[in-house]
Formats: sequence, structure tokens, C-alpha cells
Amino acid sequence: MNKVFLHLGCGKRHAKGMINIDIQQYNGATDIIADITKDLPFEKNSVDLIYSCAILEHFDRKSWQNVLKYWFDLLKFGGRLQLSTVDFMAIVKRYKEEKNIEELVGLLLGGSKENSYMDRHGIVFDFKYLKSGLYRVGFKKVEKKQWQLFAPYMLDPYFDDFSSSYLPYMDFDHGRLMVLNVEATKE
Repeated sequence: MNKVFLHLGCGKRHAKGMINIDIQQYNGATDIIADITKDLPFEKNSVDLIYSCAILEHFDRKSWQNVLKYWFDLLKFGGRLQLSTVDFMAIVKRYKEEKNIEELVGLLLGGSKENSYMDRHGIVFDFKYLKSGLYRVGFKKVEKKQWQLFAPYMLDPYFDDFSSSYLPYMDFDHGRLMVLNVEATKE
């Protein structure tokens, strides 16, 4: 039996070995066009793994847990959610070090696409807040993970997305990782 690995909110990034889903069609990237908050073509308890990067912060403070609950319901028991989202604590630390708000505005507010209401951030997270929300919807064993251990990177060593976002840009050795990479299990 084949495993079902979903890449939700894929945008222009196609993850090999996964079903890439977005609300918009991106040539060469999107396998399924669907609303990842309510209309995915999968039954409850049928998905082995959900990967989502730089998506959760686009929901507001009242709806993000509903999205997580929907994803939780799709996962099989023993299924995993691998999630990357902007790390508010990393932003605060970087600001204290550099005092350069301009480099952090996009991380905080989104909006890198001109005239795109869908590209605005509505919520921020630190690990404690995200972890408590994941527990509230039913996840267990919530822990930080290295981005290199997430499914898209394990299936394709050349995969690249925001889960590996550092400041200064691409400074993996001395920079600060600006996102939380979290894995949660449905037990």
C-alpha cells in the first residue's frame, strides 16, 4: 500500500514523492488545486504525512487552530505533521542584534506579492504558543526538528523552501534560522 504524503500550500515548489496541493495552479508544481483548509480530496484518517511550510502564519488568530484540526483529522493514527512557520522569537533576537526592522517586516507581515491579500500574515508564533495549539487539537509528541529531516528534503536533497530561511540570507553556519520547524504526531 502506498503512503500518502501531502505538501500543502506548495506554491511554486514541487516536492518529489509528495502530492503537491495549492489553492492556485502553478505549472510544474501543483498536482491538485484545492482549499487546504476544508476541501482536500482525502478521507479522515487516510494520510500518512502532511508537510506545510510558510502557510500557517497566513491564517488569523481565530482560525489557525481550525486549520490544524482539519489536518489532524486527515492524518492516520501514527501520522505526522511537519510544519514550518515564522519564529517570532528569532525575529525578536535578530532585531535586538541588528536593529534593522526593514529586513524583518516581510517575516512579520508577509505581503511580498504585490496586491495579494492572500500573502498577508495574520498570526505569529513562538514554540510554546504553537505547541500548545497543536496539543489542543489533539497532536502528541510535538517537537522541534531540523529542516533537513523533513520529508521534502529527505526525498530530494535539492529541495529548497522557507523552512531553511536564515538571516543573513543562506548563512547556514553563522546565521539565525528564522522559522520554527516542528513535527507533531497523531497518536
